[in-house]
Amino acid sequence: MESENIGMHMFIGQRKQNRFAFVILCAAMGWFVSTAGAVVIHDSSSGPTPASSTVRPSADLGFEGVTDPGWDHVGWGSNGTNASSAGSAIYVGNRWVLTAAHTNGNRITLGDSVESGTTYVRDGSTPLVRLKNPDQSNADLVMFRLTEDPGLAALPIIDATPDVDDLAILIGTGVDRDGGLQQPVTPGTRDGYAWSSTRAKVWGVNNVQGVFGDSDVEDLQVEGFKTEFNSNNVGMPEAQAADKDSGGAVFVLTDDGWKLGGVMIGVSRFFLLGNDGKPDLNQPDQPGRTSVFGNQTLSADLSVYRIQIEALIPEPATATILGGLSLVMLRRRRHQPLS
Repeated sequence: MESENIGMHMFIGQRKQNRFAFVILCAAMGWFVSTAGAVVIHDSSSGPTPASSTVRPSADLGFEGVTDPGWDHVGWGSNGTNASSAGSAIYVGNRWVLTAAHTNGNRITLGDSVESGTTYVRDGSTPLVRLKNPDQSNADLVMFRLTEDPGLAALPIIDATPDVDDLAILIGTGVDRDGGLQQPVTPGTRDGYAWSSTRAKVWGVNNVQGVFGDSDVEDLQVEGFKTEFNSNNVGMPEAQAADKDSGGAVFVLTDDGWKLGGVMIGVSRFFLLGNDGKPDLNQPDQPGRTSVFGNQTLSADLSVYRIQIEALIPEPATATILGGLSLVMLRRRRHQPLS
């Protein structure tokens, strides 16, 4: 994910030793041209993205406690040039779509694929709504209203910052993983996966690792939380965001079931340290177009922006809240090493 693919680099503050730099997933500036189209998954299989992660999450897939948190609400963003020209986007209710502001999207295609989905366009008579951070600066979040109602219920939004280890399901429509890369992408140093040139709607799981503020990462412009890509899952598809996943959804398991907890904004990359002790963007420490273990996904914490969002959409009825008591038991289950 070099700068010409992504557009903007940012650094996280006060990291230990390190070789991290954060890169915003600037879908509008990406150079992928395929319209087929996601979250990169690590599992026990080889080859491309497993089929179980390209269909609606369900207990029928064999994953303990997994149910659909809002699959139908996540779609392909577009700025009008083609059906998937921007990043990902989320239908939140009352004809309103939420996405990352830097994707420049103005429509959404909802469905299992671009080809079979339905595209809904922005109502030009309703102004865009740029969400605000607590200090009233612009957040990297925008909402726009559609001309038509997709017929989906409003999504419940988290009302408190997720706790460390809370279970999350990530759903995005960016590039998916390439086939045949169970081996390290950099032999002996970093295990992971290369990105495909195609896109797909993909889901996977992770655990909340911690939080960050908009002042911790230069120009990231959101209050948020992060998850980390690793190989420590047991029987679950581990997820990491990739190109064009910006604007995708992070659903968090709460005591009331699954709620929309975050919007994917950026990812971390490894870079070598320069003479000044900061990551040197001219010295990447992982190959381009890869997701490797230790990379992180950074997402806007929607509990910070919930009041602004719900001012535009009706509050979901209790009956629409997805999930169940069996899921609550998994809320803070940490992934265990593979046996």
